[in-house]
Amino acid sequence: MTKIKNTKKGMAKKTLSMSLVVAMLATSNVPVWAAEFSDDFDAAVATEAPVTEFSDNTIETPAIEEETTEAPMAQAVVESDDLSVDVSVSESAEFTGVVSVSGTINASDLDKWGIDKQTIANYDVTIKDGVATVINGTIKVPISEYTVTKNSDDTYTVAAKSTSKNYTGSKTVQAEGKAENKKPDAPMISSVKVVGNKATVILSGASEGAAGYDYVISTDRDCITNKDYDSVNKNQVQTSTTFKYVQQGTYYAYCHAWKRDKNGKKVFSDWSNAYPFVVSAITPDAPVITNVKVSGSTIKVTYKAAANATGYDVVLGTSSKKENGETRPYHYGNHKVLNLKEGTVTATFKNVPKGTWVVGMHAFNRTSEDGKKVFSPWSNLKKATVK
Repeated sequence: MTKIKNTKKGMAKKTLSMSLVVAMLATSNVPVWAAEFSDDFDAAVATEAPVTEFSDNTIETPAIEEETTEAPMAQAVVESDDLSVDVSVSESAEFTGVVSVSGTINASDLDKWGIDKQTIANYDVTIKDGVATVINGTIKVPISEYTVTKNSDDTYTVAAKSTSKNYTGSKTVQAEGKAENKKPDAPMISSVKVVGNKATVILSGASEGAAGYDYVISTDRDCITNKDYDSVNKNQVQTSTTFKYVQQGTYYAYCHAWKRDKNGKKVFSDWSNAYPFVVSAITPDAPVITNVKVSGSTIKVTYKAAANATGYDVVLGTSSKKENGETRPYHYGNHKVLNLKEGTVTATFKNVPKGTWVVGMHAFNRTSEDGKKVFSPWSNLKKATVK
């Protein structure tokens, strides 16, 4: 027990001034704490706390003889987010003077003192596309503090690591998005827009979990089973696609979505609904270029007439490109001869600049509804060089 003298004979006027500062590290050793009391007085302190000051009111009491008295017992309890600080004296007393107390708190002492860990079950835990996020209020818990386990029912369990000094417990949640090996949602076709011999298939919206889409059309409603497709547009990223050169008839459109797993292999959704549509236009056959002759700056193109055609367009491109499965001239600008009449089998280009040109053409007829051109596929391509 600490002995403390009165400050002045005949006076019981005593003043207690006390402050407590505690700093604690997250590592195995926690820095010193300091406690200041009003006389030579030792107090044990547990962990971090803000500075606390106490000052009793000055009290006048009858004079007494100077004597040595026992200081009352002092107690300090510390709190941070997990702990609290409470400094108290067992009986009313006032002291003067200052005493500093220092020491080291080891991490092992924390377990002895029973510091509570936070339970993950009380936090916001989400799994999106296989990635876990644990939020404590507004603070993201480091992934080093927990493990993530995928369950057989596609739920995930997030559990604090056994070595974690801050967290305990676990929480099982349903994943958001799609698991890596889970197929995307099946798309739904909302409409098919037909213009001439073009049919544009339109989905009602994007499929959850999809990276792309494959579209097919067929005159056979059972084409999904027997794979008897009339046309296929694969690896599309948009929620619509256009089929060109669709022959006259009744068709059924289908679509399925896909994504890729960690090995790059496609994971397909179920097929969409079957959507029927009708094409009334007749698509001409593609013409065939039989000869290209260069004479100075003049290029003469000869071709065979195509079935169901009422006219032809011939162009000179600076290059070619593949588009929707067919190769066509590209960058032809003003180098074109259009609307050649049925029965004509030659096209002549004059004053052609020097260079190598790609010659191509297509046939057309016109719809009975509005007279718009209905094009054939592109012809074979030939090169011509003007020197």
